This record gives sequence, structure tokens and C-alpha cells, in this order.
Amino acid sequence: MPRWMTSFGGVERSDVVDVMFRMWRGEVIALFPGLMDSPGHCQSYQHVGQHGGADCGGIIRRSRPAEPQEYAALKRELESEPFEYKLRVVQRRSKSGFASVDDEPEVEEGDITTEDHTRWYQYGKLYFTGDEKGLLKKMNKDKFWPNVWFISDHGNAHLVTL
Repeated sequence: MPRWMTSFGGVERSDVVDVMFRMWRGEVIALFPGLMDSPGHCQSYQHVGQHGGADCGGIIRRSRPAEPQEYAALKRELESEPFEYKLRVVQRRSKSGFASVDDEPEVEEGDITTEDHTRWYQYGKLYFTGDEKGLLKKMNKDKFWPNVWFISDHGNAHLVTL
């Protein structure tokens, strides 16, 4: 196990590590949201650049999830020698899996919100009308993937996975 992994969070060789694969600036990046690099930053890995700290929340807000065929090579690299990571691919961070409590996502300006899963708003204006699949198609067409939130009748925000 590489020294960076054991020095960040006490990860053992037998531990399963959560990883998120994202398309970031045209490349696949592996984010390890449960492994803090520095306050507010998680560990990351790319083919070029290798290991380093990353603004996990910032990258998630400005990227899209990588498809399995897009991240397959990077996943193989991380599961092979010299790394031999035991990875669990996740699509979003669990509340207990944040690098720091301050890094928990919340609704920000530019995010998309809905109260009925049919009408989707951005900047207080109607952005799209339709279901979640249609919304994702529009976001892909626009090449813009902000966080998407369901706002309950109690005003609580819940992150939507598309």
C-alpha cells in the first residue's frame, strides 16, 4: 500500500476504499472522498499527475460522472501493482464519507432545484420541464453539470443522483 494512503486516514491494505470517477477537463479523475489530503480537500489520482489533493466538492460540481468504459483503464491501474487498491465505486459521497464536515455539499448559486421532479429551476427561473432523464440529456447538451436538488415541502434539500 502506498505511503500516502496509510498516512491519510490509516487505510490498511485490506480496507475497501470508496472512489468516485469523474470526467474533469477532458480526463478521468479518481476522487477518494473519505481520504483527506488537507482541510476541505480529498485525495485524488489521474494517469498524468498521479496522486494529489483535490477540492472534491468543487470538482464534483464542475464535472460529470465518468462512464464505466471511460474509467476502466484508470480503475485497472489503481487495482494493479504497485497500488493494489480494493475499490468500491460510488456515485456520490455519503454523509459519513466526507473528507471533512465542512466539505458537505449544500445548494449553491447555479445549482438546479425542483419541488416536483418535473419543473427544474436555476437562478430562480424555469430551466427545464420534464423527467430526470430529460434533464440529464439537456445538461449533457449544455455541457454543464451543476448539482441537482429536490427541495421537500419542509424546505430540506436532498441531492438528486441523475
